[in-house]
Amino acid sequence: NSKDLIFALRNLENVNAADAYMLLMFIDNKFKPSEFEKIELINFLCKYFIRRNITDVPTTRNLTNYFIYIIEEVSKLEEYNYEKIKEIIIRVGRPADDTVFETKLSGDVYEENVGAVRYILSSIELNESQTDEIYTNFYKRDKKKFIWTIEHVFPQGERVPDDWVKMIANGDKDLADDYRSKYVHKIGNLTLTGHNSQLSNMSFEKKKNREKDGKKIGFKNGLWLNKDLSESSTWTVQDIESRTKLLVSKALNLFSLE
Repeated sequence: NSKDLIFALRNLENVNAADAYMLLMFIDNKFKPSEFEKIELINFLCKYFIRRNITDVPTTRNLTNYFIYIIEEVSKLEEYNYEKIKEIIIRVGRPADDTVFETKLSGDVYEENVGAVRYILSSIELNESQTDEIYTNFYKRDKKKFIWTIEHVFPQGERVPDDWVKMIANGDKDLADDYRSKYVHKIGNLTLTGHNSQLSNMSFEKKKNREKDGKKIGFKNGLWLNKDLSESSTWTVQDIESRTKLLVSKALNLFSLE
């Protein structure tokens, strides 16, 4: 197996697509598709499952049955045809439409599904800036713990630190608490860092410029996701809203089923 096929299969594992495997095994056994065809189909299934995980459409209880019906429909095909299989998956698998997907992406995604958020953020990063020469494995672990973790820019802790009360709400603690409840788990307030526990409740400036052993571990860590953060001097709810819109549009494009 080539590294491209292994990469695609790892992605499928990362989106918790258990029901996809029986379909892939059936197709592999019946049609013997080429490696390119396998990768193409796996990539489509990753999109289907990330949308499902964010929207819960179809619900978990229906999912296995839908994939059994998908296999029944695919079994009627005389030969392998990606477009026809894709059409069957969409018709029988009934994924949420773009409007529902966009609404969910724009909401408190971190609370809905942390695993899906990690996949979306890492997919956007890989699509924007990574190449074969520069590749980061955002699922790498150290003693079972992820090395790369999701960082809340505006901290998620219930007690908003004084630095943040000043920056985000002009010193108004009640307003800062209100902003925290409304904005903290939105995708525009989330990013990836390799040293989450060392940033947590720090001020924006400290999170941005943090270094360890001469290495930039804050928002200046070189990721495309952090470019706007590294260049900004403040972080406000307007920044969260505009970055949410940007990342939602990137995700809608990346995970389009069209």
